[in-house]
This record gives sequence, structure tokens and C-alpha cells, in this order.
Amino acid sequence: MTSQVESRLKKAGLLLPNTNSPGANYIPYRVSGDKIYIAGQICKWEGKMVYQGAVERDVSLSDAIKASEICALNILYQLKQACKGNLDKVSKCLKLEVYVNSAAGFTKHASVANGATDVLVAALGEKGEHTRISVGSISLPGNSTVEVCAEFEVSQGVAA
Repeated sequence: MTSQVESRLKKAGLLLPNTNSPGANYIPYRVSGDKIYIAGQICKWEGKMVYQGAVERDVSLSDAIKASEICALNILYQLKQACKGNLDKVSKCLKLEVYVNSAAGFTKHASVANGATDVLVAALGEKGEHTRISVGSISLPGNSTVEVCAEFEVSQGVAA
């Protein structure tokens, strides 16, 4: 059964990846009561790093926004796993943390983060609205251009 969330994604021309395994020694999500914490997701798609390097040195701003979108789709993939396959159990996105691999002097972190925000709002509607921080970094795992982690609230008992 396809969730309403996945139907909205498809309508927006977006799909979830088929797989997304952690690249190191950590769990991809943690469920605690009605909260789900999604570990940092990088811009890997189906096991392949799509965007690498610093924005405005190795990667354009428009490609960094696309990298942020991929991170958000990976977040939704992990969220779907945590919700036992039913993204319609998500009550709201509470918070995003967006880390941008940035060249010296880069200041458009919020623009890059908008890529992830736009995907979550497209998928979840008002439930996808969230607080957010976007910061620059001199490097990220695997030389990823962007890394995003998130916190969600879900219906009681959905993922326990």
C-alpha cells in the first residue's frame, strides 16, 4: 500500500531510494516514545555519492540544493523504516539540521537547506514545516556536499 506521503512525492516527481544503509558504526534512526530521530543522511543515492566537495569550489549552488534534496529523500526513507512502512503516521517534522560542505566565504547555507525543506513540505504538507539550523563545515563524511539530520513526531506507538 502506498502512503499519501509517497503519493505526494510521486506527484512532485520525487521517489524514495530503494535502499540506504549506514556507512559507519551507527543506527540510522532512534525511536523514543512518539519521537523519531534520524541520523545524518548524506547525498548518496542507491549507494553512490552523487555530489562531493565544497559549495562554490567544487559544486555549484544549484547542485548543492539538489544534494540537500537527496538528503531529505534519504531521511524519508529512514523515517519510513522507523514507521514500519507507513509514512502517514508522521504527525510533524520538528527540526532539521543541515550541514553544508562550504568553500571559504560561502554564505548561502540557508539556500542549500531550502532543498531539504522543500522536499519535506512537498511530502508532508504542513506537517513538514519545521525549525531548522544550517551551518557551514570544512568537510563532511565521504566528502559529501550536504548532510542533514532530522527529528519527527509520530502517532503514539507507531514505531515501537
